[in-house]
Amino acid sequence: MIQRIQSLWLALAAVVAGVLFFLPIGVFTNNSFENTHEITLYLYNVLDITSNSSFPRFYTLPLLILNSVMLVLPVYTMLRYKKREHQLFMVRLSVFVEIAFIALLYAYYWSKLEAVAGVHGDVRIGIFLPIVECILLLMAMSGIKKDIELVRSVDRIR
Repeated sequence: MIQRIQSLWLALAAVVAGVLFFLPIGVFTNNSFENTHEITLYLYNVLDITSNSSFPRFYTLPLLILNSVMLVLPVYTMLRYKKREHQLFMVRLSVFVEIAFIALLYAYYWSKLEAVAGVHGDVRIGIFLPIVECILLLMAMSGIKKDIELVRSVDRIR
């Protein structure tokens, strides 16, 4: 049913993934005497204020695709409320995609942009949202497991 608690967690996870499209993930600023180099990382683009380095238009396309999947999977999972085992599988898949997104973000993009800018990046709110979404998905998984256990216990009573 749509009114279950895990539906709320899944809906919040989808909202968090949607909000991530609009917020910056990090800002990399190098203030030197000659020039100021500032790079801002978004899901859809890397904005380089000074334009000294060239980032291809689709540089962040893998992040954009993974975040789109992270937006669609919880909504699809929420609509499959009659098939709890399938829901559990889809939430596990969502957590796997979330972990892949976090690993790609930190291991590749963050270190690459730190190397280009020459300084450590300043975190923005967007860096924490994937972790929040992962926590929401784990809470939804817990609720789905409780529903499965409840249905099994009722079947045993009959």
